[in-house]
Amino acid sequence: MPTVLPILSGYTRAELATALAELGECRSFRATQVMEWIWEKRATSFEQMSNLPPALRAELAKRYTLRPLTIVRRSQSGAGSTRKLLCQMQDGELVEMVLIPAAEGSAGARSSRLTLCVSSQVGCAFGCKFCASGLHGFKRNLSTGEIIGQIFAAEHESG
Repeated sequence: MPTVLPILSGYTRAELATALAELGECRSFRATQVMEWIWEKRATSFEQMSNLPPALRAELAKRYTLRPLTIVRRSQSGAGSTRKLLCQMQDGELVEMVLIPAAEGSAGARSSRLTLCVSSQVGCAFGCKFCASGLHGFKRNLSTGEIIGQIFAAEHESG
């Protein structure tokens, strides 16, 4: 079984402050700094968190993750159209997210706006014949951090 690390983007500020205190970092501003790196600067690694002490960054990297998934397959239905991204979670389970571009407007131009469909579960209990998600039944709900991880991955993927 692969190592599954807690995902910091799924933590509230209070949970993050508690986690940092458990690492011996009791200064309350550290939680704010980490939150800014996650939510405002979209850090993809702890090394990027340059205003944190190197020892704290190293400890965070050993115990937590910022990016809980890997995109293992990309498919597109045509130029400038819907993109499906197959994502592997830390435990090896696969989910799919979909980037859908806006429709063409009345003047024939396409907006830069995208719609993102994210997964909230691995598998599905309904088992609809037309949908691949239910083929192997329901396995588990995704964590908050895993769902947020899809959003961060889609941001990166779409630029």
